[in-house]
Amino acid sequence: MSREDDAAVDARSEPAASRTSAAPAAAEDAPAEGGAAEDAPPVRGGPAAAPGVGSRRPITRFAFLLVGLLVALYLGTLRPQEQHVRVVLGAGAPDVTAVDLQYVAGDGEVAREAHFAYPAGAAPRVVAHEPQLPNGEYRLQIEVDARDGRRGVQRQVTLGGGSTQVDVSGALAREH
Repeated sequence: MSREDDAAVDARSEPAASRTSAAPAAAEDAPAEGGAAEDAPPVRGGPAAAPGVGSRRPITRFAFLLVGLLVALYLGTLRPQEQHVRVVLGAGAPDVTAVDLQYVAGDGEVAREAHFAYPAGAAPRVVAHEPQLPNGEYRLQIEVDARDGRRGVQRQVTLGGGSTQVDVSGALAREH
């Protein structure tokens, strides 16, 4: 076995942390210019020595955290949250004895229902409802029981966590 083969075998059997030079063992025998080989600072190799590699780790962590935050915000909009819906009965309110609301999602499924009953003449001019629903588009079906019969109205609404007002006073007044 040659001297270079012995050095290669020794380098493979040594733990990586104990190696201080990326140069072959034969180069260690030659003295450095201007002094002995022992005077030269050790050359550190490996991926940590590459320029900019050490600064990538915080950037990667930040990017991962940012992506996680965006996913959490998106998923947060999909979960049910309190919506504020106001149904305006207007001047026809004294004739109303009941109001039924159905929130129909885009897939045709009824997402939420509510029933409000009132004694004759006691219905408010504005019926307030605060359902727990995800943000999105809904078809709001409103059925109003009045002294002279039942009336139905459908409105397309976009719920986004704020307040939504639906005016059905015109439908009540027209059918009188």
